[in-house]
Amino acid sequence: MGPYHTLRDKIQIGLLSNVSSIELEREALIDSGVVVAEITARAVVPKEGELIGLRVAMDRDRSPYCNTTLEVNCDGGGYTSYELE
Repeated sequence: MGPYHTLRDKIQIGLLSNVSSIELEREALIDSGVVVAEITARAVVPKEGELIGLRVAMDRDRSPYCNTTLEVNCDGGGYTSYELE
């Protein structure tokens, strides 16, 4: 699949295993501190052992309320994770 498919898509349809990405929890980062990882671009076919993504799971979205109809940079909130590819 091409680079236009996200990490989440590729894992959900079985093209990649969770081993290809790092799964973290925001609350655990408080204790562990900063995490550094080398991520391969999704336009490149990863070699065995290379990471293609990082996902931070959250208990809830803590960003302040914003109005999507009035604020151009408002994402609407309600996210439970952020992903880096």
